[in-house]
Amino acid sequence: MHFPNSQKFSPIKQIIKEMNVKAVFSDIDGTITDEKLKLSTIAMKAIRNLNEVGIPTVLTSGSCWYAVDLFSRYIPASTTFIAENGAVIMSRSRFISSEDKSLFILGKPEKETITGDPTFPNKFLELLRTKLDSNEIILSADMPFRKVEVVLERTLPFSLIQNQLKINAFDKNIRVLDTKFAYHISPKEVHKGLGVKIACQDHLSIPLEETIAIGDGENDIEMINSAKVGVAVANAAPYLKKQASYVTKKPSGEGFQELSNLILRS
Repeated sequence: MHFPNSQKFSPIKQIIKEMNVKAVFSDIDGTITDEKLKLSTIAMKAIRNLNEVGIPTVLTSGSCWYAVDLFSRYIPASTTFIAENGAVIMSRSRFISSEDKSLFILGKPEKETITGDPTFPNKFLELLRTKLDSNEIILSADMPFRKVEVVLERTLPFSLIQNQLKINAFDKNIRVLDTKFAYHISPKEVHKGLGVKIACQDHLSIPLEETIAIGDGENDIEMINSAKVGVAVANAAPYLKKQASYVTKKPSGEGFQELSNLILRS
């Protein structure tokens, strides 16, 4: 959500103080993980601190639902989470503590929302297999758990995939994102911002005006613009930093902790 100039450059502490923060939406890779994609213990503690005062952290990722669910149980974060860059929103029936013996037993969600159709991503995958070297088109290992997106390993130059997208007019129906971890092929209307809006309306029953979002990649742009306050960690992509209401002084997990402290002390 964009602020008027007078508000955008107001001290972030004052903006948060005037809010009634109901939830924080957070990217995972690069935001609450380190450079080796290991969960930051600092971020985990910050998430728990927020939860203790009734502010859940909703994990919002490009990963498949299975991986995001595992992360949300392990931390533990909100029982509502967003996967596949906004294509899948799920809610579990209860909050599972880190002491719960059923930590890694994944059952059916209490509620699930699918925001996109996998038809065009799959058609584009078949096209790529006919136009490019099929031996170099390697699907992500988590594809069996994906419901909408097609995700490829970064084995081909991104420009080749982008060219096929435009030449064959698939850019009307899908978009391809390079998250620096993989190539994500998604329906064009699907993004994390859409996931946040649906999660707020249909799963959490909270207004967008009472949310904060934090991320590091270009696939987080719509997410930080949909929340009342959009935050970029210090290691974020330059374009995301330009879109953010606030950029943390520290990277990744320490940046999330910085945001958590701002919320708790406001």
